[in-house]
Amino acid sequence: MVDMATVAGANNRESNRIMAFIIEKTDAEMLQGFVRKHTKPCVIVYTDESRASRGRHEFDHEAFSRSVPEYVRKRASANGIELLWFILKHEHLGIYHKFSPKHPNRFALEFAGRHNDRDADMIDQIAVTVAGMERKRPRYSDLIADNRLSKGAQ
Repeated sequence: MVDMATVAGANNRESNRIMAFIIEKTDAEMLQGFVRKHTKPCVIVYTDESRASRGRHEFDHEAFSRSVPEYVRKRASANGIELLWFILKHEHLGIYHKFSPKHPNRFALEFAGRHNDRDADMIDQIAVTVAGMERKRPRYSDLIADNRLSKGAQ
């Protein structure tokens, strides 16, 4: 069985931009460090009521419960970031079928980028893609290099 990567994400409600990164663990230290790194101290942080989300003293914090059918409590909800998880899971199952364990952060960044650019004109999206490819040439030998994983995970 192949280990699954854990993706942490944040949605800026003002700009409607999402960021997503692979994290090593889902403990309080790792998740709260992710929040500290990617938010300003003056914002309100909205999360679910997991134990790892508690104890953020430097942020105003509101939470909603996943244990009961509650999707929103006052302004606390995960609807913005849930869209990214929905798209990522469904494209994984329907299009890609598996993600290479060699590059999990690239997949997270790709889907966050697609979400952030979804309202842009197609020509602008292509220009951003081409600009990102400038001076980057993936070598075939790097793409097929042994990653020391089982045959099904390569």
